[in-house]
Amino acid sequence: QTLFTLDLNPAQEENLVNKLLQFIHNIMDSYQAENNQFKNFVLSNCYQLIYTSVLRSKDFFSTEYLEKIERLLPVTRHYYDEFVRDMSFQEKVQNTYFKMLDELILA
Repeated sequence: QTLFTLDLNPAQEENLVNKLLQFIHNIMDSYQAENNQFKNFVLSNCYQLIYTSVLRSKDFFSTEYLEKIERLLPVTRHYYDEFVRDMSFQEKVQNTYFKMLDELILA
């Protein structure tokens, strides 16, 4: 179990995500970097990982929260969903090719 699986209530999940975002912000804010551009790049990527994780687990969040998260992303939620579907399809195709190659190699 994780903190996110203890209580699957959307309000609780959203509260945990907000706390995580605040935690990351506080850590990065207190860190004195030699290169602030790189620090901001890392912070931005941390945020994007959390935002996309929320979208991947959208069944556990309210529509209102998902809309707020979507406004923070560089792409729309619809585009992201399509991208994930395409990636899943490509992964299945790739796995099929790997299985065929395994059969050829082992034959």
